[in-house]
Amino acid sequence: MDQSGMEIPVTLIIKAPN
Repeated sequence: MDQSGMEIPVTLIIKAPN
């Protein structure tokens, strides 16, 4: 459970195409 470098990139990938 690595929330140190998985919560930022995930939000960027989902908010990028939106």
